Amino acid sequence: AVMVAASVAHDALTQGQMVGLLTNGTSLLYERPMSVLPARDRRQYLSIFETLAMVGPYLSGSTEEVLERHRARLPFGATLVLVTGVFSQALAELFQELQRAGFGVHVLYVGEEPLQAEVPPMMAFQDLSPYFRAHEASDEQE
Repeated sequence: AVMVAASVAHDALTQGQMVGLLTNGTSLLYERPMSVLPARDRRQYLSIFETLAMVGPYLSGSTEEVLERHRARLPFGATLVLVTGVFSQALAELFQELQRAGFGVHVLYVGEEPLQAEVPPMMAFQDLSPYFRAHEASDEQE
């Protein structure tokens, strides 16, 4: 998920977009949730990449809880790109609600397990897990 999030941030910043980062992972150093406010200047690359490098395996809550806590601070009309290994029914419903509220929503699924929910028909969703499984299999063969 970290590699995908870094790639998405890099591409969006290269295109001049404002990019921020919200994660439910906690810092390896400070044991607190990690986030980067949206910006588009050159320092944003470093801020986002450093934050992603420091995200540890412990969660500050579910993705739904983190999004709900920060929802009021999301700029109106922003596009949210979720890189996740878990896609639940609750998350699908929250993202549908965010779409109805005027947010763009894109989900990049990187999980090892089958999806836990049906993808709503109007949601931009890409299952990247077959790519990662194929990549891991080719690494094992070498």
